[in-house]
Amino acid sequence: MKELLSIIKREIRKVFLDRNLALIFFVAPIAYPLLYGAIYLHKAEENVPIAVLDRDNTNLSRSLVREIDAHQNIAITQILHSEDEILREMAKENIHGAIIIPLNFSENLKYGRKTSVQLLINPGRLLVLSDIGMPISQIVTTYGAKVTASALMKKGTPVLQEIGYAQPVKINFQYLFNPYLTYGDLILPGLLIIIISQIVLIGVAASQAKEWGMNKWRDQFLISRNISLITTGKLISYLLIFIVYVLIYFILLAPFYHISYNSTLVNKIIIAAFGVAASASFGLFVGTFFKHRITVFLILGFTSYPFFMLSGFAWPQNQLLEVIKYISYGFPLVPFLQAIMKVTQMQSPIYFAKNELLIMTIQTIFYCTLFYFRLLKIKKRRLPKDYITQYIEGFDHQTI
Repeated sequence: MKELLSIIKREIRKVFLDRNLALIFFVAPIAYPLLYGAIYLHKAEENVPIAVLDRDNTNLSRSLVREIDAHQNIAITQILHSEDEILREMAKENIHGAIIIPLNFSENLKYGRKTSVQLLINPGRLLVLSDIGMPISQIVTTYGAKVTASALMKKGTPVLQEIGYAQPVKINFQYLFNPYLTYGDLILPGLLIIIISQIVLIGVAASQAKEWGMNKWRDQFLISRNISLITTGKLISYLLIFIVYVLIYFILLAPFYHISYNSTLVNKIIIAAFGVAASASFGLFVGTFFKHRITVFLILGFTSYPFFMLSGFAWPQNQLLEVIKYISYGFPLVPFLQAIMKVTQMQSPIYFAKNELLIMTIQTIFYCTLFYFRLLKIKKRRLPKDYITQYIEGFDHQTI
């Protein structure tokens, strides 16, 4: 037990005494969530500028324009007179969409004839379709049904008998996990998990790279000759450090930014502990292949987006190639993110995340085992046989 505590203290001391590692372990876990939380503070876009091309130019068409402009997500900023003008303004990014009301719009509605309102959207903006496309679709559909119903009543046709004629299909939208359908509420819960998982991976790998690059890896054998004990001590030390940030995320940052993690704190801590342990063990193993921390940053820093895409958070996993899907479960972020989303966003019991918890357990054991054999190989190849038994003059634990 004394040796285990010494190893834990050594790892934590190493993080505190190295300025670069301290930035990763103590600044990044707070700075990145604060930055991203501030970006998505309002959760949804407001007053997205769009233009109108009204070829009908009647009271009914102008009334439709006013109803669309009244929506909080939309701001009609320009009235244009041709599609060429629309394309020019969209290219200049003065507008992000345009509504084209066709000729004879009012007449077609009054006589119950089919008509359509065209919506042009800038495909270069990710959120435009959800922020203005769906609201405009609902407004136009409702407006058309209302005008047609009014025209039928004037003709003496009972609207209740012909409600199917006025609005043959009605869609009732029910959003189970994001009732306001805001981008911030969708992205932030997963984004915080990605941040903590990647910082654990990069931080732990950088910490190990420092040992190999500065030949400090030999010092740990002065504390213990047991590689299993060294592996366990390292894993526990990083778990203790990062579980503190998990508590900060769930207790302080999430309520501050109104991020919904709808589950008990115990469930969230359990999932996070499994995720941090798997990410740390992965970092321990990967870090043995680097000799410089800057290389760790350059290579592992670019893995966040691929891991994010593999998790199924942005793109369904069942649409991935089978071989890619199976490979994805070798990365701790994938089951970590899936488990937290199931339990906190879908509000499922933790039992439904049992497969992800099992995968993270297997990952932790697997990568710790690889780290053990990797360290054993390095020890046999590079460490003199008499290094451990000999007394090293001037040895001081404070310098490890």
